[in-house]
Amino acid sequence: MSISKELLSEVLGCKLDIDEQLQPNDIEYIEKVGSKLYYRYINIYELMHLCKEWAYTKNYFLFSGYGAISASCEVNHRTASLGKINPQEIVLADTEPEACFLACEWILENKDN
Repeated sequence: MSISKELLSEVLGCKLDIDEQLQPNDIEYIEKVGSKLYYRYINIYELMHLCKEWAYTKNYFLFSGYGAISASCEVNHRTASLGKINPQEIVLADTEPEACFLACEWILENKDN
């Protein structure tokens, strides 16, 4: 499981140098502040929650969970004028965090459309 540097930068709100998965539940990334580099770690479940909050700031709701075969994350866009929820995309993956990360990648790629 991985998350793109672009999405990680968006969600965490910082400039990143590299990112890689260290352990099954942690992601290591390097935050660049000026000329200094800081090594940081984040749990994937905490990152999944931050991704859902980030999606909400872009007027998307993410509903994730496990089905009979795989994990899924449904991407819904909130129409500002009517307050309605319009389904946009359903992402399937092996794990719930991976499904959420893929859903956020979809939002990142389609947010200007």
